[in-house]
Amino acid sequence: MLNIDKKLAKREAEGKIIRTGIVGVGQMGRGLVSQMVLMKGIMPAIVADHTLDKVIKAFHTAGVRDEDIAVAKTLDEANRYMEQGKYVATENDTFISHANLVEVAIDVTGVPEVGVRIAIDALNNKKHVVMMDVETDV
Repeated sequence: MLNIDKKLAKREAEGKIIRTGIVGVGQMGRGLVSQMVLMKGIMPAIVADHTLDKVIKAFHTAGVRDEDIAVAKTLDEANRYMEQGKYVATENDTFISHANLVEVAIDVTGVPEVGVRIAIDALNNKKHVVMMDVETDV
């Protein structure tokens, strides 16, 4: 598929991993986390949901070990943990658009109001946006 796997592997070899921020870990969000953990050159660096346990469960389902997961209560913590290479779990979806290392904000909430806010905030902070939320797309 357009050699995406080779391009991502090259980015990883160059130390330029794409760090994404995912909001929402329902069925689609969990699947996205699981798939991304297996890929080279891209990672779900920070994942947010209003239920923190669901985020941690999504990381566990993807095979991420407890010692590789950090819970962030502040943006400073989120930035520090990402710099350490940890997978960050949080209840605060605003961290996605403000985190230093995040390049792409991904909305997987299914809630139009949240999706719009995430997209606008991400664009205002010079982040790429991926909408996996047909309700907000409309």
